[in-house]
Amino acid sequence: ELAGALSSLQVVEQQRQAAVAHLHDMMAKLRSGHHEVAKSTVEHMRVYSTAVDNVVEELGNTVDASKDFMRKCLEVDLEMERIEAVAAEAKLVNADLDTLERVVTRLCAQAATQSHTHEQDGVWPAASAQGLQPITSRTPSP
Repeated sequence: ELAGALSSLQVVEQQRQAAVAHLHDMMAKLRSGHHEVAKSTVEHMRVYSTAVDNVVEELGNTVDASKDFMRKCLEVDLEMERIEAVAAEAKLVNADLDTLERVVTRLCAQAATQSHTHEQDGVWPAASAQGLQPITSRTPSP
């Protein structure tokens, strides 16, 4: 019976050694897997950190470009107000020129009528003496 117990004890010892070897192998694989996961996590964190930094930088650039665009739009708006004021003045000047043209044409017509009447009398009117002639067309200046 002692021999059977010793034999059983040897079998248990062999199983213990196999279990220890198997446990040692599993622990080595677990450490290796943990190391790979940690290394991968660090790499992913670096990549995500770089991506976030790039997004933040591009967002800042976009905000700056948008502010610059809005500033330029405001400048254009102010310039357009000035241009619109000049255009309104040009319309007034054009209307005044039209009025002046009608007045000069009417005066020349009157002078021509008086000239014809006075030519028969031998009197030359002042308008004719000053060389007034009707305006036939007005060329806008550039």
